[in-house]
Amino acid sequence: RRVDDALMDASGARLAGEAPPSVALLKLDVEGFECIALGGMRELLGRGAISAIKLEVFDALLRL
Repeated sequence: RRVDDALMDASGARLAGEAPPSVALLKLDVEGFECIALGGMRELLGRGAISAIKLEVFDALLRL
């Protein structure tokens, strides 16, 4: 499930046409799937809904 879908649907913002929920800090630890996870939050990132991201990068898997 995409982060955009999870947060937008849970808050009801998408259905009501409202602004997305505000996220002060998002911690992301997805063991090599960083690019896919970030791609799944394009709407939230594009609308400035996420203020900060703490991202752990598993660079060995990103090189594959």
